[in-house]
Amino acid sequence: MMCINERIQAELDRLEREKDIKILLAVESGSRAWGFPSPDSDYDVRFLYMHTTDWYLSVSERRDVVEMPIDDVLDISGWDIRKAFRLLLKSNGTLYEWLSSPLVYRVNELRIAPIKTLAPKVLCVEVMFYHYYSMSKGKMHEVSNADDAKLKTYLYALRTLLCCRWLLDDREAPPMGFSILKERYLPLGSKIRELVDTLLAEKACSIEAEKRDRIPLLDQYLQAELVRLDGVMGKYNLESNIDLADDAFRETLGF
Repeated sequence: MMCINERIQAELDRLEREKDIKILLAVESGSRAWGFPSPDSDYDVRFLYMHTTDWYLSVSERRDVVEMPIDDVLDISGWDIRKAFRLLLKSNGTLYEWLSSPLVYRVNELRIAPIKTLAPKVLCVEVMFYHYYSMSKGKMHEVSNADDAKLKTYLYALRTLLCCRWLLDDREAPPMGFSILKERYLPLGSKIRELVDTLLAEKACSIEAEKRDRIPLLDQYLQAELVRLDGVMGKYNLESNIDLADDAFRETLGF
């Protein structure tokens, strides 16, 4: 029987053949990469790809996303590299996570280097902060409107909140691994750290949709932090880095 990595590689090979594309980077993007999967968590495989040069010389707009039907095990989709550069200029948090994922299934180091090198240079910290802040606030809204909560909803709310703190402190994209954020912001011996470690242990042996009773102390912590971080980032203007992106895009294509 084919192991999961072999199946992922086979599916990526098939997509390259059928779509006539070259995959530059394929990574894990979900809870497995964040560090808190459940036993039944699927594999969220995300990839960046490029076409032949001629594909980019057409005046017509073409589809810049490749997706596979989702099943119980695999969720595979990818973005064209030109789309990726456009999103990079908007400091898209999801793209930055793909570029820094600790679980890499495939990488073309030469072709992916230009966008990875450009990423920290064009990052707008404020944009990414509001991205994570909005996600954390949305997850806490889910928690607050029920008597119980999914384990993963609590962890998603906490992870994105700690990403906000990282951006505020370091002015750089946060790490994808939750353990790094936890070690930095939730000190050993604290009540919140104990609660979070318990949640992580529960999720490691529970189904993805598992719910549990609300945790008042954690609710209070998350809500208080959201209030504290509200408005700490000022307004922003996205800089026009199109020339840098164009140069990196051409380098990726081999111009």
